[in-house]
Amino acid sequence: MEHAQSPTPDTADHPASSPRRLATRHRTSVLIASRLAYDRLLVASGLRTTGCLVATARTPQEALALLADRGRSVDVLLTTDFALMNGVSLAAQALLVRPELRLIVVRAASGLGLTELRSALEELDCPHVLLQSALTPARAATAVHHLVGA
Repeated sequence: MEHAQSPTPDTADHPASSPRRLATRHRTSVLIASRLAYDRLLVASGLRTTGCLVATARTPQEALALLADRGRSVDVLLTTDFALMNGVSLAAQALLVRPELRLIVVRAASGLGLTELRSALEELDCPHVLLQSALTPARAATAVHHLVGA
């Protein structure tokens, strides 16, 4: 698990959706599963500025192990694609361990078309957000805010 220092979140592309402190009864916990250090460090740091508790995983196996730890609170799984597993496949396995999870899936070069990806997410039958453009701290914070309500 990695921890990052607090850089300024990128909000220039969506000023109306700037990260803000989430108004929830408890601090929302987010697990970021990504092979990319940018996602794990910068996005995690940006989410922390909104009041989220953030854990990170570099591999699908690491993410599933963190989810299997019932002593760890995880409200939202944010996942990207991995070399041998796309984000939807990881999300499906994660829901077997934690059926209450809310999902943020980042569309990347998974080979899945947009229609196929949306269909796969609908089949999971859980609250989710599909991010179709580059992942930034601002977009991640907006998606988390949408999922947890405020």
